[in-house]
Amino acid sequence: MIKRGARLILLPAIWSSLAGAALADGSAWQKLNDAGLDSVNRGAFPDAEQSFKAAIKEAEKFGADDIRMAASLNSLAMVYKTLGRYGQAKPLAEQAVAIYEKAGKSSDPGLAHAMSNLAGVYKDLGEYDKSESLYTRALAVLEKIVEPNDPSLATLLDNAAVLYLTEGQIDRALPLQMRAVAIFQQAQPPRQADLAVALSNLAESYKHQAKLAEAESTYKQAISIMEKVYGPDHPQLATVSDNLAVIYLDERKYKEAEPLQKRAIAIYEKVLGPEHPDVAISLGNLASAYEEQGRLGDAEPLYKRESEILEKTLGPSHPLVVKSLTNYARFLRKVNKQQEAATIEARLKTGRQ
Repeated sequence: MIKRGARLILLPAIWSSLAGAALADGSAWQKLNDAGLDSVNRGAFPDAEQSFKAAIKEAEKFGADDIRMAASLNSLAMVYKTLGRYGQAKPLAEQAVAIYEKAGKSSDPGLAHAMSNLAGVYKDLGEYDKSESLYTRALAVLEKIVEPNDPSLATLLDNAAVLYLTEGQIDRALPLQMRAVAIFQQAQPPRQADLAVALSNLAESYKHQAKLAEAESTYKQAISIMEKVYGPDHPQLATVSDNLAVIYLDERKYKEAEPLQKRAIAIYEKVLGPEHPDVAISLGNLASAYEEQGRLGDAEPLYKRESEILEKTLGPSHPLVVKSLTNYARFLRKVNKQQEAATIEARLKTGRQ
């Protein structure tokens, strides 16, 4: 059976709340932080990285345990997470949470947001138990201190739902997603970018329930919003476009799917670089489309590149890597490359022991 990968998008609370108005002081740190946020919103992540690094140096003037340091550390961590540089993201996100906990900020929404972002890093690394524990803690903190219709709560709800959906727990994910979408739809001022992300994740739940018509219309709604908010070259737009393409593939609408897939790959390579995990997943999706159409010669190099990128960026034991290599070995047997397939299968077996 041909596998396809759809991506779920985590809403980065640290950028919208923790580093926002609550800490605004007109300082050099604030200006650098705002410049980083502006770069994130434009999809200019290398620029954001430099701004947040400079903000960290400025925050050192306030002391290593100041919450402005936590804000900048976590913002930089989220940039690294977006770029697939998880080894750099994880310690920064952990340090930010530690600063909040050391400062005794147990009733501060910033702690919940920082824990949510760290949970997202753990999720991407396949450390699902750690991720769920942090999401549970973050929700417990935030629900005590904000109103039920607060957009920051919707962000956390949707992020927790992403984890549950990743684990196949659709019954746990869907109620959280519906609640998050409802909050964002009513938010004032409007939170259109966040609404688009929540709609995209909700569409993926519909897909898992085999509600393809609902999934398609919801993805299209998310794309329409993202194009207005971000323009044509933002990685989140690429993600939703490729996810819609997966729906078309399930419906055997290859002509509709291929332009979306190629658009997603081009955006990812331009913005995130050619060896980002999202590039790999999109390559795998395009390969599966070629395979279904009998274009085996076109599919093989894409499957190979997908598995190589994922293994290089995520490590050999990550669930996505195992899934990709297993699928690549299946394909190699299909095209009668038995020895190459056996080599991959032997590596997988060794890794499981």
